[in-house]
Amino acid sequence: AKRAIERVRENGWKNVEVQIGPVECSTIPKDVTTVLFNYTHDVIQSEVALLKIFEAIQNDAHVSISGMKLISGPLSTFNWYVYRLAAPYMLTFQGLNKPWSKIEKFVPLLKIKETMFGSGYVATGKFVR
Repeated sequence: AKRAIERVRENGWKNVEVQIGPVECSTIPKDVTTVLFNYTHDVIQSEVALLKIFEAIQNDAHVSISGMKLISGPLSTFNWYVYRLAAPYMLTFQGLNKPWSKIEKFVPLLKIKETMFGSGYVATGKFVR
């Protein structure tokens, strides 16, 4: 977060706000038109956090998500490595096979692209109220 705050200040970005702490305790402005979930697995597994975010943002807001996921198919034998890399950064592995699943009810036309041989993903779409 420290580096993000520095970058916002250095670049003079007036439309970016860095908040530190549980989403459930945060203040989300009502004029948000874009939401980025970047390696925030615990947040996107929390229905309380997602409700707070999606209740606040504007209809048709752009939503982008990226993160780690479990590998499927023949390469799934390497999931031990995914768990090892993810362990220091996640409180839960719940939903790691399809991490975006709880967001799909808010972003029904979510487009998902697997990355890093299936161990990562990028997803984009628009929020529909």
